[in-house]
Amino acid sequence: GNPPLMGFLTGVLMQLQYLGLGVIAVFSFLLWSLFRSASAVIWPVTTIIVSIIWMWGITVWLGVATSQMIGLSCLLVFAVGIANCIHVISAYFGFKKEGEEHRAALSLAYEKTGLAILVTSLTTMAGVLALTASEIVPIKVFSVMSALGVLMAFLFSVFLLPLLLDIWHPGSTSGEPSLAERLGARWKTFNTNTQIVLSIAYCAAVVILVGWTIGAYLVFTSFLAYFVINWGSRILSLLPYYTQRFPYLILAIFAAIFFVCAYGTSKLKIDSNMTELTREGNPMRVAYDIVDQNMAGAQMMVIMIDSKRSDGLLEPSVMRAVDTLQTRIESSYSDQVTRTYSLANIIKDTNEIMNDGDPAYYRIPDSQQMISQLLYLFNSANPEDRRSLVSDDYSRASVSLNIYNAGSYEYEQFFERISADIDEIFADAREINPELDVYLTGSMALLMRLADEVASSQFSSFSIAFAVVSGIMILALGSLQAGLIAMVPNLIPALLSFGLMGLLGVSLDIDTLLIAPLIMGIAVDDTIHFMTHYRVELLKTRSIERALRSTIEEVGQAVMFTTLVLGLGFALLSFSDYLGMAKMGFFGALAIFIALLCDLFLIPAMIIIFRPILGMKEVDTHIEFSKGGFA
Repeated sequence: GNPPLMGFLTGVLMQLQYLGLGVIAVFSFLLWSLFRSASAVIWPVTTIIVSIIWMWGITVWLGVATSQMIGLSCLLVFAVGIANCIHVISAYFGFKKEGEEHRAALSLAYEKTGLAILVTSLTTMAGVLALTASEIVPIKVFSVMSALGVLMAFLFSVFLLPLLLDIWHPGSTSGEPSLAERLGARWKTFNTNTQIVLSIAYCAAVVILVGWTIGAYLVFTSFLAYFVINWGSRILSLLPYYTQRFPYLILAIFAAIFFVCAYGTSKLKIDSNMTELTREGNPMRVAYDIVDQNMAGAQMMVIMIDSKRSDGLLEPSVMRAVDTLQTRIESSYSDQVTRTYSLANIIKDTNEIMNDGDPAYYRIPDSQQMISQLLYLFNSANPEDRRSLVSDDYSRASVSLNIYNAGSYEYEQFFERISADIDEIFADAREINPELDVYLTGSMALLMRLADEVASSQFSSFSIAFAVVSGIMILALGSLQAGLIAMVPNLIPALLSFGLMGLLGVSLDIDTLLIAPLIMGIAVDDTIHFMTHYRVELLKTRSIERALRSTIEEVGQAVMFTTLVLGLGFALLSFSDYLGMAKMGFFGALAIFIALLCDLFLIPAMIIIFRPILGMKEVDTHIEFSKGGFA
């Protein structure tokens, strides 16, 4: 029932605390692996935690009730905040390597990344604020709360982080190699057979210690971190050459991915089944299955009849319509409905008993006076029991339906057919009483309305978010062409999750419907850093080749780092017992990694093909990259 379900969702909030600690641990491990400095780990995490505390605190001060979506708000703030910090610290270490002293390097780092951080914060806020178009209060609260958190993350990244970095300077990366780099160097000294044996032994040891699921995640995390740290620079050095050689092939591949995702999206259906948001074997899910298989069904639906006048339900035509509706439901929808019960059952039972149990009298009498007499004993019953079926003045009554547990998609079709039956069966009764109103209600009907509202609001909110983010990108880059080029790669990650879910037959629910606006808000961040750096370098060099080379070299590494951290952070949510959050974590992580490929391959290919000069004059549009890498 609903009380245990609400208890389960409360437990999800508690579990999110542990997952949050896990996300912090993963972030810390990856930041240490990437920057090899304790202050480069502690200060970014501190900045993000302070942002979340302010976001949560302000929400509580305003007296706004939160839901299980608070975990998603915290993750979004983590994502935006950690991306800001990584870009700043990456630029800081870059200037330190060039010989700049601490304060000069810090100043130059903010000069280089400040505009991009501002624009990414604005676009992410625009993306989540678009969800306020929804009529669902928890989604509105999530939208405003997340936008507030992103604002806090921006303010603290700009004002608090530099103060903390000034108190405790990050160490230099130009000295001794990191642990991952030392392991990489040592690894290359082994022959192939030894490498295979050690890899198998490592994977087996991790799986034995922590189990298959978490073990696979830890193995993937460690190997991916090793690959990015040891091979990232080499990949970035070769990327311009191969992108220049095959720009149209790259564009065709991503176009094919886009159309496949669009096709998959067309196959999606919205289907919210609360019990199936728990994992197999969960006690609550088992209980629902037992009730469905052995009892009268785990869910209930109510049909309300409102005559709008006193004693209106004693009219024989109304009671006969109720009886006919129940009979049709029990005969036509036996796969969904186990039983029905209403005032009509009381009248028919009493009529049969008062006529010596003759089955011929198990029916609705033809006169209102007879119906009133049959209900004499019923009127003397416990008022609370009586009111569960009919109001005291007999103007309103209900028909209760015990139904099997199912998803909102199946319920929606079922409700549509019943609504048509109601219109047909009550047509005669409405001729006598035109004000007669019959409608569906109950928790299942509310769930259907909720699913419909979410479906319609998500389309509008995604459209609003795309339009607003596109406008911000065009203004920030000062070029319509560049703004559109920057937005195209962000459509693919946003549609990827929906497309895969459609192709795999995974239904959308209230949680997974939020993926597209969130992913667009996160994915666009690295795109903005890429395109703003390209614009600055193009302004300085007046050469597309040199601007693109510099962008891939300097921004590419930071983009790889942020994707590694955010993608693995999202993936950690896959372990949630709440499958709505788990699906969001899995498909969200996949979309973030695809966004990296879009930034590193699709955007350079589009720049090479379309040669955007961003409204500048005397720009050298010749491009010729060598295979040897960067000069």
